[in-house]
Amino acid sequence: TRALPKYVTFATSRVLKQQPYQTFAKNYPNSSAALGQILEKDLAHFTADGNVGLIKQAIRHAPRWIVRRLTDTYVTLSVAEIAKAIASDVATSSTPEAIQETTMLILSMIEHNEIYATLTPSPENPGAAIVTFRDPPPPKYFDPAVLEKIVRDAQNNNTQLGLLDREVGKSKAYLNKAVKDKEGSGMAFDDMAEMEMERLRGDWE
Repeated sequence: TRALPKYVTFATSRVLKQQPYQTFAKNYPNSSAALGQILEKDLAHFTADGNVGLIKQAIRHAPRWIVRRLTDTYVTLSVAEIAKAIASDVATSSTPEAIQETTMLILSMIEHNEIYATLTPSPENPGAAIVTFRDPPPPKYFDPAVLEKIVRDAQNNNTQLGLLDREVGKSKAYLNKAVKDKEGSGMAFDDMAEMEMERLRGDWE
């Protein structure tokens, strides 16, 4: 699994490092059935965190991520081969229903530019239809006005971040004093720093 981005808050980082989330991440993307078993096993934990809906949404999108991962390795695959990669049960991956669902998934991903591919149908044997993956098109050149707006927004954001850093610097004295006052309360420095950062963000919003 990849390291979490630096902008992830302390609280979120601590939650995601807990075992149920680590297990889910290591098995993702996998078949929906396999991920569903992890959800069922640790349902109480996910429910307590209020993340059951988020986990279910991730499971629904797992087949799309499996297809994306295939594009890193293969140039062409049949629909039947993709259905087999997605399926939790190989025996059911070749059923007409599984082939139709996989075909619709591929067409949907192509339509929404989630993958760049062409589908060559096989009327007599839908499972033999060939999916040919291709590289994304080169990025379009920015309109000068759009580019200017992006640069201006970046400069404004940089200015705001500089001001926020100064505010955090001013708060160091407060944090140091608060840590000394709370040494016996069991509150960690990271928790207090997170609370102060949230306060400052609220001031800027």
